[in-house]
Amino acid sequence: MAESLLCVRDAEAAATRILPADIRDFIAGGSEAEVTLAANRAALDAVFLTPRMLGGITACDPSTVLVGCQSALPVAIAPMSYQRMVHPEGELGMARAAREAGIPLTLSMMSSCPLEQVAAVGGTLWQQLYWLRDRGQVTDMIQRAEAAGCRALVLTVDVPRLGRRLRDMRNNFALPPGVTAVNLHDESASLLHRPPAGASGVAAHTNYAFDPSLSWDDVSWLRASTRLPCWSAASPRSRSPSRPCPTSGWFIPRGSWGWPAPPGKRESR
Repeated sequence: MAESLLCVRDAEAAATRILPADIRDFIAGGSEAEVTLAANRAALDAVFLTPRMLGGITACDPSTVLVGCQSALPVAIAPMSYQRMVHPEGELGMARAAREAGIPLTLSMMSSCPLEQVAAVGGTLWQQLYWLRDRGQVTDMIQRAEAAGCRALVLTVDVPRLGRRLRDMRNNFALPPGVTAVNLHDESASLLHRPPAGASGVAAHTNYAFDPSLSWDDVSWLRASTRLPCWSAASPRSRSPSRPCPTSGWFIPRGSWGWPAPPGKRESR
């Protein structure tokens, strides 16, 4: 009899029983002492939905429009890298689930499945970008996203370097054989599988490939280089209030997996 998964925590518990410890830590862990991770969890737990009684409503419609895209719920799936670590279908399976649920999927630039294959599944697809030292690879991803029918670009700007993820360092974490960032084409991807002693392969690759000098001028260049809507992903305090945002808007990520940024403010609704 198949295990009954009634909530997200049921799925997390089931995964914990079958995944290798280093992969569990890679997924569940945060930067440094994981203080921001705990603060984000506590902030989310403090949000409550207030029911409205006596409204005479017999059916609710939670659908909305996100970044010009119809969505069955006011949510989208955030970018998550290297999904073939946990399931052989990887991002392809996630894309099918998003399509069936009718919500947008943000495909990580570090996807373990090719962008074109994920786009062929159908549904609403947004492409995440990191700012790489090799600007040619950034341009290539933009062009591929446009050609594949992606509806938006999402630039992650708050990971100038990957923070000290202590669990990964203790595990000397490396990607399993056969899992890599398939959409990138350079020799740096080999770092994912051969980390230095006491380090993380993902951190070694990130700190080699990512350009920490990302600036507003680069964001303006990105906006001028594509016909797609461009959104930025960053913690609230990383934004400059004195300069107009050249992108279409901001997404607020959890701010704890890759960099110990302050948690975003969340209020009860």
